[in-house]
Amino acid sequence: MLAMNIYLEDHAVRFRRQHRSALVTICIGDEYWSLWRDLCQTDWQAYCDKVKLDLIVVKQHLDLSDRAKRRSPAWQKLLLLSQPWADDYERIVWLDSDVVILPSAPDIISTSPDPARIGIVESGAQLSEAERHIYFERLFHMPVDPTRADLAWSIHIGNQFASAGISEASLTMYNTGVMVVDPRVYARMFLDVYEVESDSRLYEQPHLSLEIHKRNIAHRISARFNWSIHEYLMLRGRDGIDASDRLKEIQIMADDFLNEKQKAYFLHFCGSMKFMKLLHTLSILR
Repeated sequence: MLAMNIYLEDHAVRFRRQHRSALVTICIGDEYWSLWRDLCQTDWQAYCDKVKLDLIVVKQHLDLSDRAKRRSPAWQKLLLLSQPWADDYERIVWLDSDVVILPSAPDIISTSPDPARIGIVESGAQLSEAERHIYFERLFHMPVDPTRADLAWSIHIGNQFASAGISEASLTMYNTGVMVVDPRVYARMFLDVYEVESDSRLYEQPHLSLEIHKRNIAHRISARFNWSIHEYLMLRGRDGIDASDRLKEIQIMADDFLNEKQKAYFLHFCGSMKFMKLLHTLSILR
């Protein structure tokens, strides 16, 4: 583990206090803190050293109300920009805690230079048109005529918004697991989204995507900064993997996985935590 100064903040651990921007995540509960510490911390600290970021890990709910505790901790990211320590920073890079940072990753802030916009990846951006077609068919177990593949994808995204009570047509869904944002500009907007009542399985993502779309403030960064392993598994005809799978089968997948890993800057295991744990057990993440 890299040596650095550690500061205990309200609700958070700050591993350094010297840079103008920070990399921030949330690990609420011993299980998530331990997983992040074992699987991610060393690579995150190395990345922060390379691109000059402070590293902050929020370990407790920022909102202690019963409402907050009933909702996924994913909603808590909307409170980060209004924390006292956020005033120390010009830009905050938000990462979900199930992201592995690869050594080849360049400075994400340099790819999103305008503080008036939010650096973010569109959901599904890593997939080609043909891969989106295949993904849809495997997700819903139904064939789709190739002439209607784009329509099927649009319906899929529309249904994700509809499940969150959002009926506007032709919206863009963004993956909010990785963002570059100026806390001085967007703290109020994030707080407004936090007040939304929704039990969508995508948590805050549809509602934050709606605001970003309506305000036209997205700066689309490379999908390599939010490379989802879930899409990789689906395109292999798998929608998940767990400890009951045969070790030989997992090892056969390893070569393909390593190729996928080489494509990414930030490899995101959203919806695939069991796979992440297995790869770590097999020392494939290193």
